[in-house]
Amino acid sequence: MERNSESTLFIQSMVAIASVVLMGSLSLAIVSNIFAPKPIPQQIGLTTQAK
Repeated sequence: MERNSESTLFIQSMVAIASVVLMGSLSLAIVSNIFAPKPIPQQIGLTTQAK
C-alpha cells in the first residue's frame, strides 16, 4: 500500500506541475495578445507574401 500511495502522490504532483505550466503559458499568451495584438497578423501576412 505504501508504494501505491507514493506513486499516486507522484502522479498527482506531476499533474499539478503540468497544470501550473499550462495555466502559465495560457496566461502569457492572453497577456501578449492583449498588449501586442498587431504584430501577430503582420507576421502571418509576411509569411504568406514570402510564399
